[in-house]
Amino acid sequence: MRWPVIALIVLMMPLSACQTLSKYYLASDAPEPVKAGMVDPRLELTRKLGAQLSPVIRNMAAPFGRLHHAKGFEAELRSILQPLDILIVRSRPAVTRVAFPSHFTHAEVWLGTEAQMQALGAFSLPGVREYRAEIRAGKTVYEAANDDVHLSGFDQISNTDEVVVLRPSGMSAAKARRKYAALFNQIGMPFDYNFDYSDTSRLTCMEAVANAFPELRIPVRYTTGRYAIIPDDIVRRGLTPGSGLRVIAHFSGKGFDDHAVNDAGYVAGLISEPAPKPLYRASY
Repeated sequence: MRWPVIALIVLMMPLSACQTLSKYYLASDAPEPVKAGMVDPRLELTRKLGAQLSPVIRNMAAPFGRLHHAKGFEAELRSILQPLDILIVRSRPAVTRVAFPSHFTHAEVWLGTEAQMQALGAFSLPGVREYRAEIRAGKTVYEAANDDVHLSGFDQISNTDEVVVLRPSGMSAAKARRKYAALFNQIGMPFDYNFDYSDTSRLTCMEAVANAFPELRIPVRYTTGRYAIIPDDIVRRGLTPGSGLRVIAHFSGKGFDDHAVNDAGYVAGLISEPAPKPLYRASY
């Protein structure tokens, strides 16, 4: 591999998975030209090259996360999960992770089992029907990753380093059905390799969650020439009283075959914060 190609891959590392980009700021701290509609050159670059380079970069990762071999982890996690819990994970080690300020890197939704969805009246929803076979086969994790929004198996949760379980409040059966309808309406939408919140034709994992749970008011940030949603901000909502979301538990890998279960206070010490507004345009 030639050095120019290597340099380009390093530049494009943020596009490899559902992760954030460099430092992030309050949306109100975006440069005035961007607020006025100017497209930052870095966004232009990712629009041209993101889709081509993403499959290469996302494979530059360890085969297993620290929770993959953790004895008892999967059973313990399954025992506390409820339908429509939001799962924010720190993905398995990868070259991309070094470049990101967000501690957590990916957002998913636990759909629940067939029996749980039946009990909520969700399994017979028009948008759900064509995916019944997948759900019965164990694809009960909802995510936007790789190429599109789709259903995945439990290993998308368990083959990671850390998992935070977040639970929306007031989830009646009627509200749950509305959430399922919103989620399944997004299946098949292409993944946004540019992590560009202004592009509504494509979705990142964070955008897919934010769209289905607008009442959580997950903030939009400015980062590396674009507006984006940051995974740590979703976790922050779970730590904010009255937000409609709360932290249930945090699981982290411990050694080769063990895991730890941590509380909200521990999680609060992990998440990143927006950077102060830079003094100069070049700081962006």
